[in-house]
Amino acid sequence: DYMVAAQPDNGAWLHPPIRGRLGFVSTVEGVWASLGLTAAYAATDDARYLQAATRWYDYQIQSIGFEAINGGLAANYYAHSHHSVPNVTTMLIWLTVELQRLTGDEHFTRYTEPMLTFIEGSQLPSGELPYVVERRPHFMCYQYNSFQFLDLAYTYEQWPNERLLTVLHKLARFLSTGLLPDGSSRYDCFKRTPEVTYWGGALATALRKATGLGLGDYLAQSEDAYQHLLGRQRTDG
Repeated sequence: DYMVAAQPDNGAWLHPPIRGRLGFVSTVEGVWASLGLTAAYAATDDARYLQAATRWYDYQIQSIGFEAINGGLAANYYAHSHHSVPNVTTMLIWLTVELQRLTGDEHFTRYTEPMLTFIEGSQLPSGELPYVVERRPHFMCYQYNSFQFLDLAYTYEQWPNERLLTVLHKLARFLSTGLLPDGSSRYDCFKRTPEVTYWGGALATALRKATGLGLGDYLAQSEDAYQHLLGRQRTDG
């Protein structure tokens, strides 16, 4: 209810008031808010939640827009800037498929295939999706790619196709190289440490999901990561 009440008439939620980003409108915040609202709508059938998500989508398309790259379309990171960050495109792909599923309106998936084309063209030979195409190939490699894998995996469950499956296969193989022998996640593509606990949880979940989709047998790795994560939990929770 708060998210619906806090949404401006134009559909854009403002970035949290962080120094240097005051007044920014971010694809990340808007898409994740909308995904939460679509889940709330599916659970409650309250049309206000779906309407708020569709208002964000309209703002995303009309005001944030895309950058043409790799023969496809990359969602812009902010309303006022252009950065080819695959992370924001994978989550927007998921949202477009969710909105089409819930409304039956195919206009929500008008840009889905061009966005997938961008993702295909951005994927590195290793299977990793870079942080910023042609500018910053690596950044928190396994954490970012775990969440991108999950975005695309949830998309695939609603929109199964061979192109997306190929991306997921390569991405799963990359993620399988991210665990250390003790079950923790590597810090990035170059360093083993420092250890960040939640990165291991994201990687464990992605590997479990990859196994469930038949992309490979990553179950033992996922279990190792979960056991390591549980071992890190303090007695107070």
